[in-house]
Amino acid sequence: MQSRVPRLFFAKRGLKKAGLWERAPGLIPHRFHPLLKRLAFRPQKALTMEPDDRARLVAFYRDDILKLAELLNRDLSAWLDERG
Repeated sequence: MQSRVPRLFFAKRGLKKAGLWERAPGLIPHRFHPLLKRLAFRPQKALTMEPDDRARLVAFYRDDILKLAELLNRDLSAWLDERG
């Protein structure tokens, strides 16, 4: 199963708060489920970050990442890779 991201985050949030998100599959005929999933979600690969943006964020959070790595006693060096 491929990870998906909601196309309309606030619409999904509103439906969840109203309790309709969980009940929707039972209210809608099964044959429409694939279509509705395509309408409601986009593939995760659609979310990409420009290398310059990632490098800027890594530089900004570098000290915090190093402190967290020390606090957790874990290797977070992958988080510091500016290439992603």
